[in-house]
Amino acid sequence: MRIVKAHLATMERINVRYDLLPRESEILHLHFWEKAYQLLKERGAIYYVDEGKNRGCWVMNTANSQSEATREEAEKTRRS
Repeated sequence: MRIVKAHLATMERINVRYDLLPRESEILHLHFWEKAYQLLKERGAIYYVDEGKNRGCWVMNTANSQSEATREEAEKTRRS
């Protein structure tokens, strides 16, 4: 709480206000993260990487990651 109070005091000095201040513990307790994670997977916004530098990670599906995945696939095809 001390860190949160200090953060809010800093934000007050620069005229930043929050309508909502979520806490990590509440996000986990209310199972928000589980639902969000499931939606990200279902909608293809994230994907699991089996090999390469991100092996074992869930990766956000961005233009850069898509082009990187395309490059990696092309490299695999070229090596075959």
